[in-house]
Formats: sequence, C-alpha cells, structure tokens
Amino acid sequence: MTKRDISVYVGLWLTGIIFILLKGYFMEALGSRLLDLDLIIIIIAFIYLKYGPAWAGCYAFGQGLFTDIFSGGLQGLFITLYMAVFGVILLSALIFNLNNPKGQAIVVIVSMMVKKILLFIILLLVSVPFSLSKPMLSIFLLSVVLTGLSAPLVYYILNSIRFKLLSSDGNSDSGLVMNEQEI
Repeated sequence: MTKRDISVYVGLWLTGIIFILLKGYFMEALGSRLLDLDLIIIIIAFIYLKYGPAWAGCYAFGQGLFTDIFSGGLQGLFITLYMAVFGVILLSALIFNLNNPKGQAIVVIVSMMVKKILLFIILLLVSVPFSLSKPMLSIFLLSVVLTGLSAPLVYYILNSIRFKLLSSDGNSDSGLVMNEQEI
C-alpha cells in the first residue's frame, strides 16, 4: 500500500467517524430517528474491494468500536454488528461482483438486512422491550433499499476521489489499476 493509498484509507476513517457523530442529527432532520442509512456498510464493502479483507476487517472493527464508545447502548453491540456485516460482505462478494453497480447494491442490501435482523435478535436476547409494527418494518425496508441503491453512487464518488489522489503525483504507475468493469 502506497502513502497515497494510506491517505485515502485515513480519509475513509475520518469520513466514517464524522458520519457516526452526525448520523443522528441528519436522521432526525429527515423526520425519522428510525431511518438508518448506513454509509459505514458501503465503505466497508468499498475498502474490501479496493484494499482487501484485512483492511476492511480493521475498518469494520474500528468503526464498531467507535460507535460503541459514543453510543449509550450495549457495549460490543456495534462491533458485533459491523463484524457480522464484514463477514456477509466476504461471503456475498464470492457470489456477486463488487466491480459491478448491481453487485454493489446487492452486497450492501444483503449486509444491511443481516445487520438489521441481527440487531433485532440481540435486542430480543437482552430483553430490550420493543415492538415491530408495520410502519417500523416499512422504515426498516426503506432504510435497506435506500442504502443499497446509494451504494453505486458512493462507490463512484469514492473511486473518483481515490483515482484523483493516486494519480495526482504525475506518475502513471501510481498503484491504481482499473479494469474495464470499473470504468
């Protein structure tokens, strides 16, 4: 990994941290605390595609830990959720092509579904009282679909930023290899 790759990776960390800190504010501004658009899942899948499973696993663990530290909930909950998401991305990337927008959306949708289902199971196991209603399930599905559909756009933006940063040194051998499917 080059110095510029590391700077992109650090930028993704900062983006995730800022997203986690501001997520509640933006969701409330949209009118629903239940709506959960999760940029972290998209970034985990992006890092897996561009940097490999080790870097993506570190990111998933770190962002889960950071979320646990700043949330008032169960300690270890978000580490568990984001590591499960990482596992789903590893498995689903074997089936679906992450270089393809349709594959990106599917992998993120499946990961988000598993995250939500696992969250509900954990909350039931620790006896946190909540009830699933039709509006709550509708918002759950809307969150999953919107996150999945935004994945190709976020991938494009992140890949464009990465490409500009990696090629800005004027050296054609900057470590960036793009295949036809990415273009």
